[in-house]
Amino acid sequence: MIQATDAEFGRIRTEVMGINDTLNVRDLLVDILPIVSVSHLSKIYFGKSASWFYQRMNGNLVHGKPAKFTPDELITLRRAFDELSEKFSQTSKQLAV
Repeated sequence: MIQATDAEFGRIRTEVMGINDTLNVRDLLVDILPIVSVSHLSKIYFGKSASWFYQRMNGNLVHGKPAKFTPDELITLRRAFDELSEKFSQTSKQLAV
């Protein structure tokens, strides 16, 4: 009985950590996503569809497990936003009169 309880607590802990990761990413992107095309971001930087991106951002179940960005995908996402930031900055400078 104790072993079963320990296993269940372990499963719950893992699930909560996954939900926490999902909430953190979603919270970080809340101000960005209305500005950036998720379809473009997903295709150009990940070679994937917008639904793939949303599955990870929202922690949707995929093959029975909550989807989330891998550490490498988070690095790619950070680099994508860095690149987009630079493009916005360069455009802003060119508009200066």
